Amino acid sequence: MANNKTTVFHSRVADSAQELNHLLRAEHFLPLHCPIFELQKGSDLNLIDNDRFNSILLGSSSPLDTILIFTSQYAVEFLQHAIQHKKLLNPLLEMQCVAVGQTTAKKLVQAGFKNVLTPTAPTSEGILQLPVIQTSKQAILFKGEQGRDKLANAFRLANKPLTTYNVYKRQWVDLSETQLQQINRCDVFIFTSGEIAQHLYRLVVDKISPDFVHKLVLVPSERVAKQLTEYGFDQVINIGSASNHNIIAHLRKFKGSVLT
Repeated sequence: MANNKTTVFHSRVADSAQELNHLLRAEHFLPLHCPIFELQKGSDLNLIDNDRFNSILLGSSSPLDTILIFTSQYAVEFLQHAIQHKKLLNPLLEMQCVAVGQTTAKKLVQAGFKNVLTPTAPTSEGILQLPVIQTSKQAILFKGEQGRDKLANAFRLANKPLTTYNVYKRQWVDLSETQLQQINRCDVFIFTSGEIAQHLYRLVVDKISPDFVHKLVLVPSERVAKQLTEYGFDQVINIGSASNHNIIAHLRKFKGSVLT
């Protein structure tokens, strides 16, 4: 460990990355921030503001009939960029929204959404347990191009319409062998999704070292923890949320124990 500090890897992007780097340094951790993907427009982003989208909104007799579900702050940001007309945006702001976590909720409030709910557990399972989901007539899901099949299956079983828009996607960045070696030397890894963990796992294990699976890994949900366990990771800790402050709180708790 450089300078006897615990080195923490993460691949957060934009403002979230800068905030986490600052928080890590303040707690005397050494951050290794290596973006392994770029965010790009999703395959459905151009479908926003078309006739079908308008018909879904106009078909609601009440703003409470339709629930908007956002799976990340990036879904909010890409939706904002896609909607150019206040005539379309204003009805959305009145609808009930479900944000998967506090960071997404904060982004929705900043965008002007007035009725924002978050589940107790920031997971698909947590979203499905919300009473507004169970009583709603239909929902619109804004997400990245991977994951959240559990939500779609649950709505299908309940015989409720769920319209899904994949508004963004991850585009993987090429990493050099030197970068992968530097990543492999880290002490702790923050993986905020199973997709990110799987991608890096394949690169490091194939090109650098099979011992990568023995690293200490922090993940935001039981679903991601299970995925990593299936890959062979044997030090996976579910910290229950991907928020930066939650990550720091758990790292602080581990100081002097599993990090020594």
